[in-house]
Amino acid sequence: MDDLTSTSLNQNQHIEAELGLRGEVHSLQADCRMKELDRPNRIREFSLKRMVELMELEQEYKRRERGEKTHPPFFSCENLSTV
Repeated sequence: MDDLTSTSLNQNQHIEAELGLRGEVHSLQADCRMKELDRPNRIREFSLKRMVELMELEQEYKRRERGEKTHPPFFSCENLSTV
């Protein structure tokens, strides 16, 4: 009878461990799916930032062509460090 109880206890422990591992795998798969869905948003955000930087550079260049005094962009890292 002790062998049967021991075997049953072992099976229960293995089942619990397997369920825990399956839960972890499920969680990791969900995280992976969320990262895959977020990738296009990060790419779009990066592209928009580059476009803004290019537009600011273009505006500064045009000001210099006209001989106007140039100012650093309002939202630059240099401005933030002096605040």
